[in-house]
Amino acid sequence: MWLDFTNRLPGSTADVCAPHDTAHLIDLMRLLSDFFDAGYYLAGNKPCFQMPIRYHYANHPALSVDRVREIVFKNFDITPAGLPGNDDQAAMASLLAFHLLGLYPVPSTTEFIVLSPFIPKYTIHNSFLNKSIASGTAACVQNVTINGVPSTSRCHFDFYDTFRVGGEIVITLTADKTGADDCLGDLPASLSTGEFSQAR
Repeated sequence: MWLDFTNRLPGSTADVCAPHDTAHLIDLMRLLSDFFDAGYYLAGNKPCFQMPIRYHYANHPALSVDRVREIVFKNFDITPAGLPGNDDQAAMASLLAFHLLGLYPVPSTTEFIVLSPFIPKYTIHNSFLNKSIASGTAACVQNVTINGVPSTSRCHFDFYDTFRVGGEIVITLTADKTGADDCLGDLPASLSTGEFSQAR
């Protein structure tokens, strides 16, 4: 059965769905918070998944942390109605799992946005993934190291530099939201800022 395209894209969601060039969208949107305040954000709508982390592209990662935590606490729980939408292909469960881990995998890229883990410590083990991510009780990212070397940004890292070749990723958290509200390096990749010019 054919579904009307607008069924899944309420309000202006379709106008701001371009995960390959979020930096340009932020430049066009200017007031990302208006999108949330106007009620356009729907946690169960897949084109909205990337909206909360777009503050990273505006160089305000602490605002992304605030939005993600607000979304998790308001939309997910352990009741029968604890998912905000259709969990087809485990989309809702996957989104929640990544939010709880403090990561967001950027669609069609090898990049992870660094958010804030909800759990004090976790370790991912298998033959391809052998990483440890440290955490604390604070919510904002103070720094990120990969194999003991400071990352080029505390807002993101690349799959190819981490999970593919192995090593240790350490994310140190801080309660200093003002001090943490800057990527301290390059922003997440976008087409209009020169990234994605060649395949990895």
